[in-house]
Amino acid sequence: MRRWEMSREIVASPADDPELSARCPNCGCVMMYRGIGRLRNSKLVHVYECVHSHREVHSVSIVISE
Repeated sequence: MRRWEMSREIVASPADDPELSARCPNCGCVMMYRGIGRLRNSKLVHVYECVHSHREVHSVSIVISE
């Protein structure tokens, strides 16, 4: 089960690159930054999510260039 994060300030970009953010392809809102993840092919990605409801979460991963 997914845990809800209650915070006054939603982080929309990584701390090392404040210009990098993502918009939800469904609603166009700025997505929440979740951190750095790793794909199956071992590439690092920035992970973003937009929570529409407890059943619908849109996720976007942006590959970190080397």
